[in-house]
Amino acid sequence: MITKVPARILASLFFVTAVAGISSSAAAQQCTLKLMAELPITDRSELFTVPVSVNGEQHQFLVDTGGVYSALVESVVQRQQLKEVSITGTDAYNTKGERLAKGVSVDSLKLGNNEAKNFHMFVLDNIGQDVDGIVAPDLLQLFDVELDFAAHKMILFSPDHCAGKVVHWAKEYADIPFKMPDGFHVLVPVTLDGHTLMAQLDTGASTTVLSQRIAEDVFSAGPNKPGTEQHPGAQPQDQIQYEHRFQSLAFGGVSVKNPLIALLPDDMERAMRKRYDAKSENDPVYGFQPNLPRLTIGQDVLRRLHIYIAYKEQVMYVTPVDAH
Repeated sequence: MITKVPARILASLFFVTAVAGISSSAAAQQCTLKLMAELPITDRSELFTVPVSVNGEQHQFLVDTGGVYSALVESVVQRQQLKEVSITGTDAYNTKGERLAKGVSVDSLKLGNNEAKNFHMFVLDNIGQDVDGIVAPDLLQLFDVELDFAAHKMILFSPDHCAGKVVHWAKEYADIPFKMPDGFHVLVPVTLDGHTLMAQLDTGASTTVLSQRIAEDVFSAGPNKPGTEQHPGAQPQDQIQYEHRFQSLAFGGVSVKNPLIALLPDDMERAMRKRYDAKSENDPVYGFQPNLPRLTIGQDVLRRLHIYIAYKEQVMYVTPVDAH
């Protein structure tokens, strides 16, 4: 959601303490998964939040793998009288193309027992009801991130472990190398009805979205095509007008059957490209990767999977949500 932050090495401000280990074998200690935090997931209108402490106050933050930098709502900033930090000389935008002009310094931000001191965050007017902030990849990529939707938990592990020794909940799984061309977003190869596409994982999106042009050119999907239907409740001014029922969306050997995917029309895509390309030199998201993802995987699909994102290793491990 956030696309710019004051220039500094955020990772240097973040330090963590191991809480426990999955493996108990002393001989394999170097391969032990070190548990950093286990955070309960609260469902909120097709998205989810986790508990975060801001200067000792407990809040609920949206988890947004499709964002860049973490943020705090204005109401918390005012109540805590937080110190404003300058972001002049930078161009910061949210996903609506609106420029962000305010940042704050937080004395203490905690995910479980993991604390960041003097941490800089952006400020947003509003995120959603009972949601006070956003946890974005600037923090998430300092860990391995497991999303266990069946147990309603987000689990954070230390990234320091033996490669590939991470799937502790099932015997069979898919391991899929991914790319992070902008340093933040996870782009993973998927197979949609037999065609391979690069897709972005976005826990901050409730709906999976495909470019309508790609849908028409590659899949013969679109208005007046079999399997394509009007998006429920769509108004003429809405971005999404149509959705299409595909047969299979596969992550390696793990498939989600019959996904219903929204189609992003060409005119909306062109407008978004024009908006972001104009500021690409100063925008760390669209400056590094000016092409918008053709396929964005949202919560409607992700919740049907059990996912482990190894940011340091740049491999995603996937099983069905109910795998054991």
